[in-house]
Amino acid sequence: MATYQVKVYLGPRQNVYHASHIFSGLDELCRQGEVALRWVAPVRAQDKAPVPGPLTVLMDVWRTGEGICKSIAIDLHDRHDEFDVSVIRDSDVYFKRTFHRPEEYAPVGTSRQVLPFGLNYACRTPGSFWRLCGCLGREYVRQFLSDPAQFMSSKGEYMHAWWIYLHTPHFTRFEQSPSVSLRPVILLQTRVWRPGELLPDSAEEINAGRVQLVRTLRHAFGRRFVGGLIPTDYAREHYPDDLTNAPTRKPDYIRLCRRALIGIVGPGRARSEGFSMGEYIAGSKCMVAKPVSIELPQKLEDGAHYLAYRTADECVERCSRLLEGAALRDRLRRNVHDYYRRQLQPAARMKNCLDRAFDTVDGVAS
Repeated sequence: MATYQVKVYLGPRQNVYHASHIFSGLDELCRQGEVALRWVAPVRAQDKAPVPGPLTVLMDVWRTGEGICKSIAIDLHDRHDEFDVSVIRDSDVYFKRTFHRPEEYAPVGTSRQVLPFGLNYACRTPGSFWRLCGCLGREYVRQFLSDPAQFMSSKGEYMHAWWIYLHTPHFTRFEQSPSVSLRPVILLQTRVWRPGELLPDSAEEINAGRVQLVRTLRHAFGRRFVGGLIPTDYAREHYPDDLTNAPTRKPDYIRLCRRALIGIVGPGRARSEGFSMGEYIAGSKCMVAKPVSIELPQKLEDGAHYLAYRTADECVERCSRLLEGAALRDRLRRNVHDYYRRQLQPAARMKNCLDRAFDTVDGVAS
């Protein structure tokens, strides 16, 4: 008998790309017999059901034998100060991707129920893919046939998310044993943003840090550095000499990522961690990253799971240590592989979330 019964509410504006790791984990738990899974879609405001926003996943969960239903929300916003007040107040447990100190949520009176979700990255399973296509795809076709102009004007960004999701690999494509021999190269593939595109963060400041890092690593390591700036129109216009020399299509990039020994996590938005760290962990890579800026269900320790840097020159020094130190490389790779199996593999991650939701009282594990 399944341990949990889970009802997932899919909204018509659901960003399936950002939520794909969650859907993959639930589908895997269903396949393993741990979860009885039901998908409810599309949910609209007039329905007697919660309506998730684009970057929120809502579910009702029952644990077998207890007769208690818990309303669980998972918030996938980039910023720590972005959340849906109405959802957070209606949820028994609210997991937040960019979680910081619980007291930051006191203004909405819910700090006791907000818990860290952890790192996120996009992946999929065949089951979750076809369920999403069946649930939301039919609704999108209906809306398009009803009013094509209105549909295209209001759903453009969500269609873009679907397009990216369709090219997202199966979660096992990211996985790799720490015993696999990797090329002694350093990988950083990043993008720059147009001014005003990341408000309230400064796109100019983030761009400057990323460009400096690319230039410094390329100068220090030559052909042992792979990557650069993703060739968007803005990057081509402003940074033509810093564009990547590697594939950018997701399947090709994942193959490249699996082969590289060292993955660099570049400067990102304030108090947020991008997808690349999760992808590197799944591939049992050596990571060189800015100090982790969010609270995780289990900490990633500098020196145990990754090497931290604060300046471009420090990043070069950390990479040199890894290229020269086999024992250090092996230790980091074993540790991140263990972290992945326990904390980030999709089914393990979602099982942890469900267990924590039921074993937590007022934000404290019972």
